[in-house]
Amino acid sequence: MIGDPNPKWMGSFLNEVTLFKSLKLRALLDGVFGNDIMNLSTRAQNAGIASNSKAYENELLPYGDPRKTSPGFNARAQGIFQYWIEDGTFVKLRELAATYTLNAAPVRRYFRDGVDLTLSGRNLAVWTKYSGYDPEINLFGTNAGGVGSVQTTAADRGFDFGGYPIPRVWSISARFTY
Repeated sequence: MIGDPNPKWMGSFLNEVTLFKSLKLRALLDGVFGNDIMNLSTRAQNAGIASNSKAYENELLPYGDPRKTSPGFNARAQGIFQYWIEDGTFVKLRELAATYTLNAAPVRRYFRDGVDLTLSGRNLAVWTKYSGYDPEINLFGTNAGGVGSVQTTAADRGFDFGGYPIPRVWSISARFTY
């Protein structure tokens, strides 16, 4: 057995501070530490299935210097599964938000508790050594049921194939009570 998809530990840090009675700032960091990921996306890319990777350039002798290339390396590396195992440790800036409360008398005349205006961002940054798109992976992308007749199970954890990163999202919201 090579690799272990189970993290040694996971943690979150949430901090919220209030400034000037009307402004709240909130930050959420999430981290997963000590798990391994088998990067099947890079393996497929380097096999020539999608010949657009940097490693695949070494296979194209007419375009490279034959003294610096190693033709056949990618084909030989396909069967060495440990070669595709990577550290899946990451820390993400999961959320950053600023909320300003409009609480003046004219506002409270129409809205009992005032109006909270919030600007927030989700999935703003990730710190990792993982070479794939996103270390928070899923086998076969967003299809939790599998592809075709292939069903994903708990045994599929730790495989990155066909996934893409969680999107970065910005939002503006208003909250009020009549």
